[in-house]
Amino acid sequence: MPTSSPSRYPGIDEGVTSDTDYTDGSGTWTFQSGIETILKGDDLNFMRQRFGFCSILMAIVQLVYIITMMSLCGLAPLDVNPAIGPYPDALSGCGAKNIYSICYDRQYWRFFTAPLMSIGVIHLICNTFLMLETGALFEREWGSLKWIIILTCSGVGSTIFSSIFAPDAVTVASSGAIMGLFGAKFSQLLLGIYHFDENEENVDVDQLGNISCSFIFTLMLAVFPFIDVSGHVGGLVTGFLIGMVILSRSIRTETSTKLMWVGVGIVLTIITSVQGIIIMVGTEIDANLQYPCYYFENMHVENYECACS
Repeated sequence: MPTSSPSRYPGIDEGVTSDTDYTDGSGTWTFQSGIETILKGDDLNFMRQRFGFCSILMAIVQLVYIITMMSLCGLAPLDVNPAIGPYPDALSGCGAKNIYSICYDRQYWRFFTAPLMSIGVIHLICNTFLMLETGALFEREWGSLKWIIILTCSGVGSTIFSSIFAPDAVTVASSGAIMGLFGAKFSQLLLGIYHFDENEENVDVDQLGNISCSFIFTLMLAVFPFIDVSGHVGGLVTGFLIGMVILSRSIRTETSTKLMWVGVGIVLTIITSVQGIIIMVGTEIDANLQYPCYYFENMHVENYECACS
């Protein structure tokens, strides 16, 4: 039998029992006290939906992507790709960030394929864990539409930042896109969306600790080649700015405060995006990236086979 839960948000959740749907005018929220699972997460706050469908789909897409690359192009030696994955020219050929291809060959679709790619099995496992645990929790809280907007924009922002600060490297942006989810969550917490009560457990502090651990774990993935810190920073910044815009509706404060925060978020997003694209286009590019096969053969003189380009 459902049991009443203590009110964490006075005026909002009184009388709401566990495993019960509650409608507040902006959507249906699900409040549960069920078992923590990968798909349903730890139900500490109101959730808009029961499952993180897009999180599951993104994990499947990344899995299919890397299986396809390795089946077509083979498995690279560990001294070339220590993450147990394909050859780097295969990454470039299948849609990773290659600034030469973006700027000169106008392959703008790489902004959207790079966030779907993992460099190897180890990277895929780490990304999948974060996507199905923390990512799915955020999706259930925000809703799939907001979640996919934040993830997509963060992936693009990660690719732009990586193109600016690591122009001579072929990299993927899946971890940068996940960092964008953390950035949006930090933005949400900064806005003070949730109610604080000195007499009750502070859920926000617990969430901040968990998110910080996931953030540090994701940042550490940059030790692998073909993943760079600048892409992580780009995803984090982009997610934070997008979060200012699309998560502000949940602020329980005056309308003027919401409009001010949204306005600041929109202005900063436009300025950052335009300036980033201008700098990226004007960046000096290594012409050897036009031929990834030769580029990586020169970088890895021994044990390298150009299997896919």
